[in-house]
Amino acid sequence: MEMAFICCQAIAAMMLLGILMQFIAAKMTFEAGVEYLPVTITWTDSKSYESTYIEDGKKRTRVIYDNSYRYEVDGVEYNHTVEESNYGVTPGSTDIRYYNPNDPSEISAWRSVEEMMKGTVHVWVLFVIFQIPAVFFKIKIEQKKRLIKADHEAYEEKIRQDIQKNKEIYRTLNLAIDKEKIFAVLEPLRIRICQNQKKIDWIMKRADVQVGGIFILVTIVVKIIDSYRLRKLKDKLDMDHATFYMEYKRNIAEPILERFFGEFQYKPSQGFSKNELLGFKFLKGVNMNTVHSEDYIEGIYKGVGYRQADVQREKRLDASELYNEIDRLHGRISIYEFKKSLNGDIVIKSKNSPHVDVGSLAKVEMENIQFNDRFDVYAANGQMAYYLLTPQFMEYLLQLDVRRETAFRFSTNHIYVLRNGINGVFEVDMSKPLDLQYEIGKSYNEMKEILDFVDVLNLDRVADQANLRVMYSMEEDTEPSVVQDDESPYGVVDMEDSIFGGPAFEEAEMETDMSGNDDLENWNKPVSSQTGSGGLRLKL
Repeated sequence: MEMAFICCQAIAAMMLLGILMQFIAAKMTFEAGVEYLPVTITWTDSKSYESTYIEDGKKRTRVIYDNSYRYEVDGVEYNHTVEESNYGVTPGSTDIRYYNPNDPSEISAWRSVEEMMKGTVHVWVLFVIFQIPAVFFKIKIEQKKRLIKADHEAYEEKIRQDIQKNKEIYRTLNLAIDKEKIFAVLEPLRIRICQNQKKIDWIMKRADVQVGGIFILVTIVVKIIDSYRLRKLKDKLDMDHATFYMEYKRNIAEPILERFFGEFQYKPSQGFSKNELLGFKFLKGVNMNTVHSEDYIEGIYKGVGYRQADVQREKRLDASELYNEIDRLHGRISIYEFKKSLNGDIVIKSKNSPHVDVGSLAKVEMENIQFNDRFDVYAANGQMAYYLLTPQFMEYLLQLDVRRETAFRFSTNHIYVLRNGINGVFEVDMSKPLDLQYEIGKSYNEMKEILDFVDVLNLDRVADQANLRVMYSMEEDTEPSVVQDDESPYGVVDMEDSIFGGPAFEEAEMETDMSGNDDLENWNKPVSSQTGSGGLRLKL
């Protein structure tokens, strides 16, 4: 959209510049306050010759003309020659021109400035044609900027509202965290990180200033010194960042994760592999070399396997801030295993979601108009989508705090969830003084909301009964085949190192299978909001 505005505006500006140059030429052609008079000129001669020029590295020739004419004013004859004209004339033919009464040797093809400017009417038309879409795109750009600004302000307001709530959550946790000791280590590091980042930004900004002339030697010396300082500052910044997050995640993140998972893997500097990210089908059209994944978490919560990692896309240095904001990928991908295979993939995504690949899945319209206004549904089996997306499920999705982009992909016995436009669970705003009570409460609350997902929706039972409903509606005599995911993707986690598939997971699967035989009469009953033994509660 920005590029379209720039192109239309540039063309319109060129048209306006052409009109301005024509006006200046007209003003220079005619003497102010003098009415030019008509005179008949007679073409006397037309000489042609070849002129050579270079085009595309090749020598070319063209024919040009020198056309001569004469006219008479008050008995005095005047002769002129038009050199290097692209066309020839017929000697003896006549035309009308206009001369200056104060100087008959000054002659023009137009009577006045107004008449000369009439020749630019078609340029004005083109100017308007290109200016209209430029204005349209400009309005759209400003609307998007206002929406992004409002989105940021709403997010900041939500954080302000959450501060007190998260502090209260912290006081109920009784975590074995020495916050005074941690603060004494982390806050000086945060301040030093901010100071060094400001120094780096200043040096980078100064590097864009070009000074030449007699100061060229001074400029070179300054750039050499800045290059050395920049390298030192970046090394120090990287070291401080690593130390900060090592202390933060060892003293805050790990105790919080221990509250949710009996066993877990937490690898702050690692994430999903690029092959896995491609397999999730959440990054359509994204150059994977620009995508970074970190903060990998894996564990079993109440018998359900769970994995997550933050994902973000690097900003394009050659693009505008608005483009980077619109095209921004900064969020989280979560994976839930519920061991109930679906008959075909189902994708639920925010309207106009740019990153989710639906492949050959067919679009399904739901009966809830409000839901259709906010989400698109695609499925390999339309009936499965209707059975899976119960009214309770759709109401739950409508209550989500959707920032930018949310997507769910149900595929065999996995649920993949993309939340774009959110910060990481254990991500700190370095620009603000550290508030450990808020940070601990926030991290705990966000992790709990993530892990509440399966219990709120009771997805083990929903998926199992959706399969049965499809099977009965199609009046099949045999059970549908179950697609087994024999090669579960583990990315950076070694298979033998993973807790998925181990004894704890097998016992959880057996317990789920023994307790998951609900009757079909319970299909449309409201899902309990209380945490039970069969899954998780989530409010994303």
